[in-house]
Amino acid sequence: MMMISLLAFVGDEEGAVTVDWVVLTAAIVSLAAIATVSLKENSDSLAVKTQTYISDRAVGE
Repeated sequence: MMMISLLAFVGDEEGAVTVDWVVLTAAIVSLAAIATVSLKENSDSLAVKTQTYISDRAVGE
């Protein structure tokens, strides 16, 4: 009885699709997080450069 249940469990592939989706979703979330961090660092750098440029200008130039 136990062996039959074990063989049925090993042969069942319904859960494999769920595992695939979990792995794919984790990969997409990870890539989105990496892209967000990269864009934030670059936009912070651009904001500092813009602030420096504007603050160095005199009013009326």
